[in-house]
Amino acid sequence: MKYIANKKAALKNITLLFLGLVLFSCSENTNLNNTNGNIIKSMCTNINESLLECDFKDAVCEGSVRHFTDEVGDNKPFVDLTEMTMTVGEDCIGFTISVDSMPEKLTLNQDALKVNDLNYSWGVWLDLNENSYPMDGDLRVTIDKYKWEENSETTINIMSKAVASVTELSLSGGDAIAFISSSLSENTFNIYLPKSLHSKVAKILITTPVQFSATFNDGKSSYRDYYPSDVTTIN
Repeated sequence: MKYIANKKAALKNITLLFLGLVLFSCSENTNLNNTNGNIIKSMCTNINESLLECDFKDAVCEGSVRHFTDEVGDNKPFVDLTEMTMTVGEDCIGFTISVDSMPEKLTLNQDALKVNDLNYSWGVWLDLNENSYPMDGDLRVTIDKYKWEENSETTINIMSKAVASVTELSLSGGDAIAFISSSLSENTFNIYLPKSLHSKVAKILITTPVQFSATFNDGKSSYRDYYPSDVTTIN
């Protein structure tokens, strides 16, 4: 996928905890109802006039569900996609991304990795204009870890939270819309988006074509898994 400069700049300018517990302050609470009528309090604060930082805790979207299954054993376990789902509810969008397994610890910022390069990523691309190619107006929701200039190689324990970014693709690359907390349970990421987050999120339908991805780069070798594997057959 095309390098998104604006998103990387936004990531670098705020403090994020990757695969760690994420707590945010709240500037204004908004009540969101899922399909069962339960109230989910959205906690968001403005990073700037066009970028939000939100904590949706462990919210789970309920609604119509699409299931996806990928071949197992064709990659490193933590980037080997296995089962994915997309849920479209009355007021929410949800994704689960499962990999073969997650280790208890991950090594970050390997010495061989170049500064500003992507280290880890799990996510989904939404083809809103249905042309089978990442284009202006599409959405990308990813859990990313880059190596910044001040970072040195380190090993962390896997915890129960991760930060996902929601990016609207554009002709210039893309613009981050929000950074949101998501949950990690064993080998499955759960991402929750209220439709009120952005007009593009509200346009996601159960029939919207999607492509899931997972990436690992240690500076010596790069590992990627996609489902579907060919972007021209996105479904």
